[in-house]
Amino acid sequence: MTGKLKNNKFLRYASISCIYILLSRTFLTLYIVNDSQFAKALITVITLLPPIILTYRIFGKEKPEQNKKSIFYSFVFIISAFCLCIGFNIIFSFFSIHNKSIQVNDIPLTILCIAVVPAVFEELLFRGCFINSGIVISSLMFGLIHSDMINALFAFLSGMILFSLRICTGRIWTSIIVHMLNNITAVLISAFSLSLSIFIAAVLTVTGAVGVFILMAKADKSHFKCEEFSFEPCFIAFLILAFFLIVV
Repeated sequence: MTGKLKNNKFLRYASISCIYILLSRTFLTLYIVNDSQFAKALITVITLLPPIILTYRIFGKEKPEQNKKSIFYSFVFIISAFCLCIGFNIIFSFFSIHNKSIQVNDIPLTILCIAVVPAVFEELLFRGCFINSGIVISSLMFGLIHSDMINALFAFLSGMILFSLRICTGRIWTSIIVHMLNNITAVLISAFSLSLSIFIAAVLTVTGAVGVFILMAKADKSHFKCEEFSFEPCFIAFLILAFFLIVV
């Protein structure tokens, strides 16, 4: 099978998986009356677990060639990526219309259900199963499965950071940790009504960006090349559906 044909087969499958995620999440959100944190975690598992299992069964554990970096390199990259994600998180929170306060008593369950569970399953899918779709396609899909334009844009940018972390360190647990820490920090900020200034966001963003770019300079650039795809109707269908759900 030629490279382009193989890439297109993978893109078609990834697109169908994301269409399933969007439709099943929309259906479950509309028809599950219980708006508890447990229900949200259950929706995450129902929508993301089937594509994860099927991808490994169909495509195996194929992934780009990569050399694992040292633990110290991974640790520094985790800190830099975390600072960058939190900086973006604070900036985008100023524009979000879906900020909901969280009761302090609910923090443990909230962290488990909407911070830990999504981080693990989303990383296994988008930085694990879909790693061969490339940084742009994988991050775009990750962004567009989110609920509104602000969250989609933030998820796209954070997806590129997490993809870079995953590729440069050669370890998926690094992206899971940063994703999890980012979600937990967002929960704590909401629960304790912390007011973080744009100055703090700017410092974190700049510091994290400098660290990430320096560390990326030491990585193999071939892992960041855009894969060659031909026209894929399923991917176009996913884009149309995603933008429709975001707009409405």
